[in-house]
Amino acid sequence: MVENAGYVVAHTWLNFARHRKETDIYGFLPFRPNGPGFSLAATPGGGAATKIGPAGGDVDFLIVNPSGGQNTWIGFGMSSTAAVNNAVVPIIGQSTNAIPSPAGSIQTFTLVGGMYFSPKTELGSCTISITPGFGG
Repeated sequence: MVENAGYVVAHTWLNFARHRKETDIYGFLPFRPNGPGFSLAATPGGGAATKIGPAGGDVDFLIVNPSGGQNTWIGFGMSSTAAVNNAVVPIIGQSTNAIPSPAGSIQTFTLVGGMYFSPKTELGSCTISITPGFGG
């Protein structure tokens, strides 16, 4: 369980089991999209925030960073301003409200609905995708 400014309910790597009644025979709950996915450009300067997913309830977000060499940090918040301000590359020992998305990663995060997201890289640029849904 990870709590980050009260927004993150739970974090799980995609291949870890989540214990719910809908699990398959191996104990996994496959991710089911619920709404359109978004491709967001991540740059060192950051960018505008995008609202993704339904307005309420707990929502699982599938975050894919297909880049071969760019790590991203995704700021999130209940407003566009909060998401942009939270999109920071962390300094060792500094706490941030950003989701780390290493190069080549596929992760799911459970957050409250109605979140805004704003990705940022340390150097270079890449495109990440975020899809709202259930499971993971």
